Amino acid sequence: MNGKKIKILQIVFFCLFLFTFILPFLNESLAHFSFIKLDILVYIFSFKINFLLLIPVILIVLHLLFGRIFCSFLCPMGNLITFFDSSFKHLRKNKKKKNYKKLTLIPAGILLLILILKLFHINIIGFLDPIPVIHRFFTLTFVPLLGWIFRPENETPVFFIYTGYILLFIILLSFAGERIWCRFICPLGIIHRLTSILARYRRVVNKCTPCEKCTDICPTNAINIKDPLKYDRSLCILCYKCTDTCPENTVFKFINKKRAPSKSRRNFLKSVFSSFIFFNFTLKKKKEKLILRPPGATLKSIRDNCSRCMECARICPTSVIQPAGSDNGLADLFTPQIRMDMGYCAYNCNLCGKICPTDSIKNLALKKKQKWIIGTAEIDHKSCIVWRKGVPCRVCEKDCPIPEKAIKFKKFKWNNKILNTPVVDKDLCNGCGICQNKCPVKGSAIKVVKGSIDPVNRSYKK
Repeated sequence: MNGKKIKILQIVFFCLFLFTFILPFLNESLAHFSFIKLDILVYIFSFKINFLLLIPVILIVLHLLFGRIFCSFLCPMGNLITFFDSSFKHLRKNKKKKNYKKLTLIPAGILLLILILKLFHINIIGFLDPIPVIHRFFTLTFVPLLGWIFRPENETPVFFIYTGYILLFIILLSFAGERIWCRFICPLGIIHRLTSILARYRRVVNKCTPCEKCTDICPTNAINIKDPLKYDRSLCILCYKCTDTCPENTVFKFINKKRAPSKSRRNFLKSVFSSFIFFNFTLKKKKEKLILRPPGATLKSIRDNCSRCMECARICPTSVIQPAGSDNGLADLFTPQIRMDMGYCAYNCNLCGKICPTDSIKNLALKKKQKWIIGTAEIDHKSCIVWRKGVPCRVCEKDCPIPEKAIKFKKFKWNNKILNTPVVDKDLCNGCGICQNKCPVKGSAIKVVKGSIDPVNRSYKK
């Protein structure tokens, strides 16, 4: 293996990552293939245990054998960072590298912070986990932007600025140095570091001259600057740049002989759980804006488990699932909400629950999903053309997917005329929103209001 082969693997897996966004359009059954399944943090924070957990388990086993292969070429964020690191290389000032060993413990503190906040039901994993961050960007910005380019009549993507902020920040870090995000911030990387400490596949230097080429080219400072013969396996991402640039003979191979734990390894293990970075931020308590959630989701399940990956938005055939804004602060930012002005919840669709990797949206059987109460439709008599002007219109009733029809027409006297006016049957309405979406009145005369209702006792969720 060499650096060129690693670059080829990076390109292949990044193209595979992009290809997953096309899969739902090719075949709905293929839409479940996603890089989210490789993210062990998602499983840890959602406490979700199923057969898909075998995927990260297999990845950890490979790490125990080879080292950080995920960070090497599997991680789409890492592959994107590598591209920009190479592109911005000539813009960076050529400074001699320094040993930032202590700073590499910051991700352990960030991971610990995430865990502690999780205990207080504050979920920030979606802002720091690289897989949901990059997945959310391509789902909510890249794909819609491409559609807008090829179809200029469509509106500019609403969440372009919001979704691009974090990713733009990560990319701009490339001006400061290589793999800054991976070395000093990424909480997912610290897990892969822990699982690669015991890897038997190691760097072996048969002969060394004081050229210092390997220390200068190593993107993660894994090679000791003072002694290039030593290196930290937990920091090495198997880029093979050191083997390509070494004028002598440096190789990677399996070492069977057991060695005593190094001082650096002991210090790393001691510091992982003792280091902690405190961030001074406050969440202002204010009256929360009501958010409609996808069927199978509750406020608690979203805030406790959602990784903000937007897999549900990617697979939604009507685009009714959209990311929530910052109206309620960080607690709901980028979590899935139902926007009836942009689509409606298809009656015969339960894909969002099937694809959700964290069970934030329950995987409901189709019949149970059809009975899940997203909200309740209400008619504004001042806007409805039947109630206000006496103009005949049956769009809401016609499009209602409930077999018994949740919108019925009743006799009403208007200007000495007897008209059929629409009335919502709240015992049947599940809040799918098709009536709101299809209403011919500008701004819609019928809207879904209130929060999700438990389909069993129909009591409102707080």
